[in-house]
Amino acid sequence: MPFRELALLLVIPSICCAALFRPSIGLFGYIWFAVVRPDLMAYCPDKYPFSFALAVATLAGSFRYAGFLPQIFRIPIVQWLLLLQIPIGLSVLFSEGPFLSMDRYVLFERTTIMLLLFPLVLRTSQDLRHLLYTFAFSGAMLGGRLGTFGLLQGGALLNQSYGYVYDNNELALAIAMLMPVCWYCRQVVSSKWIRLGLTLVMLPCAAAVIFSNSRGASIAMGVIFLVLLLKSKRRLPLLICLLLALGPAIYLVRDQYVSRMSTIQHYEDEESAANRVDLWKAALAMWEDYPVVGVGFGGRNFIRLSEPYMKHRNINVVHNSYLQMLVDSGIFAFAIYTGLIVGTILWLGKSVKLMKRRLPDLEYIPLALQAPLIGFAVGSTFYSHQRYDLMYMLLMTAAAWYQIQPRELAAPAAEQAPEEIAALAN
Repeated sequence: MPFRELALLLVIPSICCAALFRPSIGLFGYIWFAVVRPDLMAYCPDKYPFSFALAVATLAGSFRYAGFLPQIFRIPIVQWLLLLQIPIGLSVLFSEGPFLSMDRYVLFERTTIMLLLFPLVLRTSQDLRHLLYTFAFSGAMLGGRLGTFGLLQGGALLNQSYGYVYDNNELALAIAMLMPVCWYCRQVVSSKWIRLGLTLVMLPCAAAVIFSNSRGASIAMGVIFLVLLLKSKRRLPLLICLLLALGPAIYLVRDQYVSRMSTIQHYEDEESAANRVDLWKAALAMWEDYPVVGVGFGGRNFIRLSEPYMKHRNINVVHNSYLQMLVDSGIFAFAIYTGLIVGTILWLGKSVKLMKRRLPDLEYIPLALQAPLIGFAVGSTFYSHQRYDLMYMLLMTAAAWYQIQPRELAAPAAEQAPEEIAALAN
C-alpha cells in the first residue's frame, strides 16, 4: 500500500475519533479535506468514504450542542442561507428535467447541513482562530504545492482539472480566496518561522493562480490584493511583497498571460471570451421565459435548453454565478443569493471598523473573511460558482463570528458603548 494512502488511513480515522468528543476538530478536518482533497494527492480518490466519515463523526459529536439550535436560527446569515433553499428546491421540483438537477441538489443540501455546524460548534474567538488556521493551512498546502511545481517547471500551465473536484477556474479562485487568510493569520501566530512561512507561501500561491490561465481568478486575486493594500497600515512593504509574489510567475509566462488577459477588454477577438458574452445573453433570454422558478438548479437544464437561444449546440454553463442562479432557480433565488454575499461583505466591513476601535487584537477575523468574499464576488462573475463550497464555508464562518462578536465586546463591558454594539447587530 502506498505511503500516502496509508497516511490518510491513519489520519482520517483519528480525526473522526476526536470529532466524537471535540466536534470542532471534526469540522476542521472536514474543511481541510473538502478544500485540499488529499485523497487525490494519495492517488486514491473515492476509494474510501473519507468525507462521509468526517461528516458523520462531526454530526454525531455535535449533538451535545443541539440546545443552541434556536440561537443560530436567529443569525441573519443563517436565515438567508435557509431561505435560499426554498426557491432552489422549487426550481428542482418544477424544472424541465428534475433528473438533471437532483444529484446536485442533494449534494448541495448535504453541504448545507454541514454548514449549519459552523455557528453551532464554533463558540469562541479561539475556535475561529483555529478555523482560520485550517483555511490558511489548506491554502498553503494546495496553492503552495501547485505553485511551487509550476515555478520549478519554469512556468508550467495548470489549466487542467484537479481531479473531478475543481476545474482550473475553481482551483485558481480557491487559492486566491485563501491567500488573504494566510496573510492575516500572520498577525496572531507567535512563531516567527510560521509567520515567515505564511508570508513566503504567497509567492507559490500567486504563481498557481497565474499559471492556471484563469482570467476571472486573476482579476479576483488583483481585487483581493487591492483590498489588502487599502486595509493595511504599512502599504509600501505590503506592495513590495505582493509585487515580488506576482513578478516571477508573470515573467515566466508573460507572453501567454498578457495575451490571455487582454481578451477581457477585446473579448470579441477571442473565442472563449466571446462565447461567455453569448452565454450571458442566452441566460437572460431564457430567464425571461422562466422568471419565477427558473429551469432547474445545477446548470444542466440550462445546457439542455440553451441551443434555441444560442442558435448553435452548446455544452457550457453560463459562466457567471449570478446569472446561473437567476436562470436556474429564478428571480427570488438570485435576489437572496446576491443579498447573502453582498450583505455579509458589508456587515463584515462594519465589524472591521468596530473591532479596530474596540478590540484591535480581533480585527484580523472579519478582515480575513471579508477579503476572500470580495474576491469571490468579483471572480464569480466569470464562472458559475453558485455551488462553491468554500464561499459558503466563509459565509458561515462569518455567521459564527456574528454571534461571537457581541460576547467578545461585552467582556470588557464597562468600557463599551452599548448602543454601538446594538447598532452592529441590526
